[in-house]
Amino acid sequence: MDNDVRIGVFVCECGGKISGALDVAALVEYARARLGVAWAEQANYWCLPGGVARLRAIIGAERLERVVIAGCAPRTHRTLFLRALDGIVPPPFVSVTNVRDLCARPHRGDTLAMSKARDQIAMAVADLAARPPTPPRVARITPHAVVIGGGIAGATAARALADAGIAVTLIEREPELRAHAQERLAAHPRDHLRVLTSTTVEQVGGSVGQYRLALSSGETIEAGAIIVATGEAESPIPNPTSKLAEMLHLPVDANGFIADARVRLRPTDRIERGIYVCGAAHFPCDEARAIFQAYDVAARAARHIQRGKIVNDAPFATIDATRCNGCGDCARVCPFAAITFESRASSRLAVIDALLCTGCGNCVSVCPVKAASVSSATDEQIEAQIRAAVHGSARLPVYLLFACEWSGYSAAEIAGARGLTYPANTRILRVNCTGRLSPGLLLKALEMGAAGVLVLGCAPGLCHYEQGNEHAAAVFEQADALGHLMGLDERLALKWIPPDDGEQFVQQVTDFEK
Repeated sequence: MDNDVRIGVFVCECGGKISGALDVAALVEYARARLGVAWAEQANYWCLPGGVARLRAIIGAERLERVVIAGCAPRTHRTLFLRALDGIVPPPFVSVTNVRDLCARPHRGDTLAMSKARDQIAMAVADLAARPPTPPRVARITPHAVVIGGGIAGATAARALADAGIAVTLIEREPELRAHAQERLAAHPRDHLRVLTSTTVEQVGGSVGQYRLALSSGETIEAGAIIVATGEAESPIPNPTSKLAEMLHLPVDANGFIADARVRLRPTDRIERGIYVCGAAHFPCDEARAIFQAYDVAARAARHIQRGKIVNDAPFATIDATRCNGCGDCARVCPFAAITFESRASSRLAVIDALLCTGCGNCVSVCPVKAASVSSATDEQIEAQIRAAVHGSARLPVYLLFACEWSGYSAAEIAGARGLTYPANTRILRVNCTGRLSPGLLLKALEMGAAGVLVLGCAPGLCHYEQGNEHAAAVFEQADALGHLMGLDERLALKWIPPDDGEQFVQQVTDFEK
């Protein structure tokens, strides 16, 4: 570990749920003596007000820069600790590792439970020690909205925004608004509303909160939010939105309509782009539905603009300009259109929008020249965790599980919460998305001493990062083929795990270990 980085480890007793199965004092001593951290301490509950106050006091007194909280689920408690430590420890340096559901509950009474807990804590410390700084990205939101399309949906959205006190420009390609749209706007004072007819959007640039729209009139306007309301309600219109969708990086279906975003599957750290779609731009719909959707997106756009600024602390990908060859593979797999290209002399260079990037790592796994990297999951960080897992406290075969946090890791937590038992010589390495993995990393884990490597990802069609699991499958096939040539048959496996199926997690892990 880098001795210049001051890391603290705080082990929670969780009211006996952890301390009833694990020797918490021994875990604290292990962190202090064997991991070389600057501070280690235990408490009954770190998440309660008294524990939070103690946590803050220690961090300040001991000048801790990075913190590992060994307790319960990061899904339920990391946000709580981020709020508690706001302004004290940057979010990327607050790690919550779940020794309750990964160690104490599933391996109660197993002599190997302590070995697993020690190693899971060591993996978290190794991850933080190798993690490079990632300063937060801040962007101002332009207090102006643009509505594209002068039908009933566009006029309704524009009026709703103007009623909320937000400056809005309504753009319509026809010489005049349709009659029902004119009725919507006729009685509205034009203090906040401007209507441009016989006008189209020719180009869209800028980034989240600060879009620049070049119009056919020669004017360029800036906007913090854009609402697409092209198309006519109840029209059978292929819809003329394909060009606009391409400019705004919006997906379209086979009929040219803008596809609905799968909101349920969006990662929680995804920044709101401030681009919304309503009415017949989505699909032919009646007037009532178009109006309902218009009010909905107008409210969301208003909230977005009223925030004033965007702050994103989540780790993001970067491109090494000295290595990038402009092949375009990274942009092809980016699920949120965060990658564009700039011309450089006789070549082109990939550029990542740090506000749009969620750090999934799909670009890293496909980059043929290793120009892409993610600060939350560099090769060095992952290898440091592998090393801590396979060369840890146990002197027995260790099976390494690369678990997607949305499926495999979630299923592991549920299995533990239900007290389901599986082999305790497993070590779980959580990744944002299995699409981040590469053949080299999977084989490296075997080379470093793992008895086997199991990748647990989301089922096809259910990836939070669109096709991340499909990239993982391709990566696994390459690693498996290379492993076969090296005589490593059956030591690599890939399984799809539902996020709420603890029983299937246990079955897959048990079968693999056998």
